[in-house]
Amino acid sequence: MGKLDKNLFIRVDAGTKIGTGHIMRCLTLADSLKKRFYKIIFISNQMPENLSSLIKNRGYEIHYIFGHTQTESQIRNQKYKKSIQNDIKQSAEIINSYRNIENWLIIDHYGIDQKWEKRIRDSVKKIIVIDDLANRKHDCDVLIDQNYYSNMKRRYEKLVSRKCLQLLGPKFALLRPEFKEARKKTRKK
Repeated sequence: MGKLDKNLFIRVDAGTKIGTGHIMRCLTLADSLKKRFYKIIFISNQMPENLSSLIKNRGYEIHYIFGHTQTESQIRNQKYKKSIQNDIKQSAEIINSYRNIENWLIIDHYGIDQKWEKRIRDSVKKIIVIDDLANRKHDCDVLIDQNYYSNMKRRYEKLVSRKCLQLLGPKFALLRPEFKEARKKTRKK
């Protein structure tokens, strides 16, 4: 399967108050993967002071939804349940509008878990999750956690299926090219 056979969707929210790091690592990942996909499309809530200009300036499409945000993820009430259903529905509609070729999905969002992922599964071939909390279950094919923890290998043991490829630890850090170049120039002490 080549570049022209796949689209990559990235579900991430970001504004100046929350999610800036999420957007930056997703843009880094998108930049490194752009030669492997026909299109890379971001799906995001239109938050106050959002960072959509960063996405557009890098040449990526962005679709806005009116779903739930990371700050709402701790509210377990009817409004929350309705907003998460709305998020799933709108995200699926966007992805399904690109059904002419295979679609993959990256999720970098603390408010999304296995329930959301299972509901979107029929719309995508692969689900890749970026997480660093290890506090909820995921239905994904690949999980990326770039942080170092002493129990790294067991951290997601009961949170993902055995089939899930886990990319764990600093060697999977999503670094922009300028940081990689700076590292090459660093002297060892």
